[in-house]
Amino acid sequence: MAFDTPAYAKHLEAGGFTREQAEAEAHSEVPNRFVRPDLAIKADLAAVEQRIIAAMQQLEARLDARIEARIHQAELRMVGVMAAMLGLCSRC
Repeated sequence: MAFDTPAYAKHLEAGGFTREQAEAEAHSEVPNRFVRPDLAIKADLAAVEQRIIAAMQQLEARLDARIEARIHQAELRMVGVMAAMLGLCSRC
């Protein structure tokens, strides 16, 4: 993330700091103290990625179980329909 230190120094000068104070504050304190702590690092992104992958795997497992249950229900219905058809045909 780029930090425009000259513009920030000008802003501090406009607020009453001397040029020396503004430049010292802008160059050393502000980026390190107020900007960088909020930046994500590679380890943060990797941790989020792992959490997303784990959540997706859990979701996939749940969906697979639901799909298998629906297929099983459909198979049972088909067996019932076939048995009923065979029963009707045996009376023919």
